[in-house]
Amino acid sequence: KRQDVIEQRMHAIDACAAFGAANLVVHTGLRGLEEAAGDGEVARCIESLHAPAARAKDKGVDLALENGTDPGVSVGLLTEVLGRLDAESVGLCLDVGHSNLYSNPHADVREARHHLRSVHLHDNEGTDDLHLLPGRGTVDFRDVIGFLRRSQLIGIVTMEVGVDEGTDPDSLESLCAHAGRVAGVIDSFARGLVMAAGEGRAP
Repeated sequence: KRQDVIEQRMHAIDACAAFGAANLVVHTGLRGLEEAAGDGEVARCIESLHAPAARAKDKGVDLALENGTDPGVSVGLLTEVLGRLDAESVGLCLDVGHSNLYSNPHADVREARHHLRSVHLHDNEGTDDLHLLPGRGTVDFRDVIGFLRRSQLIGIVTMEVGVDEGTDPDSLESLCAHAGRVAGVIDSFARGLVMAAGEGRAP
């Protein structure tokens, strides 16, 4: 099974290179056993990343390990994986919504800053992975986006949101209105008009 995962990653890297994608976000399969970071599961994770990391470097693609794919898969744990892997083609994907569930976005964005390749933006209320539009949950996006802008961090930012409650997926008009709200949030971030937690609905 592990070899199948490795092969899938290799094929995905080749596809990224073929389509000109700069990075590939990777779920490590770790279950967040930070106390076992010196052996076992983490060691197998690192072993499974060696060949994909080499292929990624050869193809000019970055791998970005995503935090929060399991409650214990913290930025700290993934940073340790990066240190032990020691591959320049591998960095982090900071999922801000996952940080809000299992950790702290304020701390995570600062800990991840030197390894960031990608950022996933979405909101929640700290209890469920709702993938809300920024501004509709409790993430302090003024802090997160402000820090990213001040630090001049360069990477791929993905608005990873679902359809709002009340949006009719069978109605083109309703879907277009939702897309307009997403575009409004993206524009506000681009212009630096970022929201603090609790500022209400996004534009």
